[in-house]
Amino acid sequence: MVEKQIAKVEGKSLPISKKHAVEVGNFIRRKPLAKAKQHLALVLEQKMAVPLRRFYKDQPHRRGRGMAAGSYPLKATKHVLQLLNSVEKNALNLGMDVTNLIVQTYMANTAETRMHSGRHSGRSMRRAHIRIEVAEGKKQTPKKEDKK
Repeated sequence: MVEKQIAKVEGKSLPISKKHAVEVGNFIRRKPLAKAKQHLALVLEQKMAVPLRRFYKDQPHRRGRGMAAGSYPLKATKHVLQLLNSVEKNALNLGMDVTNLIVQTYMANTAETRMHSGRHSGRSMRRAHIRIEVAEGKKQTPKKEDKK
């Protein structure tokens, strides 16, 4: 039995909202790595919105195919894009084919909440842990048409 090679990366205590991290993860999960990075770059430019499917209360409709509520979570997108670049380097280091990677696992969890200092001491900071795993997908071969 041949084991699949998997490249992993973990971001611990990132200063982003868990809700935004979950929505960005649902946006890029099961996509090819290059396409996921391209879509997140468009989100940073605010040309494409992240569709909100779970945490969508009081969010307006956005332009896009099949999208009702959407937003531009810039801070979460920036951190996830850094993690995707890191996992691409990890895959390259493992000898995997970088052009054929698919985001297989994306998991966002709540991290510890640190308290603000000074006059904002009553509020706690939003933190999230993120784990991303990529694996090589099947190589796509062009379909040959039968000549009759």
